[in-house]
Amino acid sequence: MIVSIVPAGLMWLAVAQGIAGSGACDARGPSAAEHAWAATVKRDEPRAHFLKSAAEDSRCPAPENECAKQSYLVPGNQVLAWAREKGTVCAMYAAVRRKVTVGRLSESALDFHGTGKPPLAKDWIGHWKSDRADIHIRGVDARHIEIEGDAMWGADDPARVANGSVHTGEIELTRARLTGYTLHIFEGQGNAPPEHDDKQGCYVDLTLLNGTLLVKDDDQCGGQNVTFSGEYQRVAP
Repeated sequence: MIVSIVPAGLMWLAVAQGIAGSGACDARGPSAAEHAWAATVKRDEPRAHFLKSAAEDSRCPAPENECAKQSYLVPGNQVLAWAREKGTVCAMYAAVRRKVTVGRLSESALDFHGTGKPPLAKDWIGHWKSDRADIHIRGVDARHIEIEGDAMWGADDPARVANGSVHTGEIELTRARLTGYTLHIFEGQGNAPPEHDDKQGCYVDLTLLNGTLLVKDDDQCGGQNVTFSGEYQRVAP
């Protein structure tokens, strides 16, 4: 679980990567060139608070109490950790109901279990399913995959089904080159820039973290209330 006082619906809780040494964490996760580790909040740690960066408080990041934010993780929560600095690490946590949190945690609050090497094509391949959408990923070669998906809203409401007001959306077939933990696609374009100005199209981030596919879109990939954002599990190879 995660407890936070940020507004509901905020999907990525982090400032963008700042200058070196600022303590800021890239909300997209580690780059392909960065080492990362799978980690779990220690069982004897009652709470592991996310920590302020230097941009928020000049004394931070540091594991001391004055840097602690209101949001925190609890024992057993799993994260992807990277970018060690002053006894802290950047960490990405996937919670229920489409929320992903990125921020700094104290190293001492975590048990590390293995270097997280960037996923290979075989790790991405399969049929991935959330509570409202399906994403299919196929292998092209060792460095490329193809992604497509479909989502639906209102199909569990018989009245909407009866009057034809079920809304749908899709991720059109897109070929992407593997670049690390996260892929960015935009309107069928693979390896799209992670920041874009065009607000009239379907933009999707996909992050593969510890066998879970985390997806965030810009709410423009289908009809009203349709979203691909969420946590996906692989249901078929």
